[in-house]
Amino acid sequence: MKRINLIVLLSLIYNGMVFGNPWDSIKEKTWIAKKDFPTNQYVFYETINGLKKAIFQINGSGRCAILSLIYDVEMNGDTIILKNELKLDNSILDKRESIKTSKNLYINNESTIVSTDLSLEYNKAFNEARICNWLETYSGYQIIPFEKFKSIPIEENQIYDRSSFNFGANPENCGIDNNPLLTDIEANFMNEYLRFAIQEKKFDFTEKKIVFATGSGGSKLGSKTDYFDNVREWKEKHYSKIATSLIVLNDNDKLEYGYDAIVTYWVKVLTPRATKKLLMQTKEK
Repeated sequence: MKRINLIVLLSLIYNGMVFGNPWDSIKEKTWIAKKDFPTNQYVFYETINGLKKAIFQINGSGRCAILSLIYDVEMNGDTIILKNELKLDNSILDKRESIKTSKNLYINNESTIVSTDLSLEYNKAFNEARICNWLETYSGYQIIPFEKFKSIPIEENQIYDRSSFNFGANPENCGIDNNPLLTDIEANFMNEYLRFAIQEKKFDFTEKKIVFATGSGGSKLGSKTDYFDNVREWKEKHYSKIATSLIVLNDNDKLEYGYDAIVTYWVKVLTPRATKKLLMQTKEK
């Protein structure tokens, strides 16, 4: 009997040395199911107010996440108990698609989590939390900035409020006048809001004079105040960006018209001819 107890004790000590705190061994990592497409994954994390949570997601073709569920988490040794399942989005899965989630998981080793009936296995894919952005497109992030995400307050048996997500550029204090020369605040906003465009075109909005154009063909002079009003309204209503693009002017046009670039909003296409007509309008103002 003493020999058996010693073996059990040594086993417990060994497991404690290997795994340490079970929660610490699984949190803020990405666990992906050992199965074919679509990819199923879990991320475990702790909220700013100390609650343990898990997000389960199914990744789809063309979309970062086609289903997102949130759970409250309770730990019982190496067993992960998932409670209070709630749907985070409005996605509707095809009824023919069978999705199996387990309410209890078990930490098998430092790189594997399994369901208690052993039918599902999740491997540690990344030593960081990668949660697909299921809620908003405004920020342009497919993967949610995790440190900002953790700081959002949430209680047990609750989903995130859309208004609590504020990951993208902040349009506050932008567009307070129609001076074509952007303020530092406006330039910083535009560099973030159109970051993919400025990377492609190697452009920086700092200390730049901008023409704003609108209308389906881009033939109408817009205004800075109207542009930012549209940005704010679309963000508040749809958590998304407006249809906008950047046209960097060549040196001749910069010299002739006194502007560095054109920013369009709600313009389908701006042809070279329409661009020239638009620039001519700036001289008539």
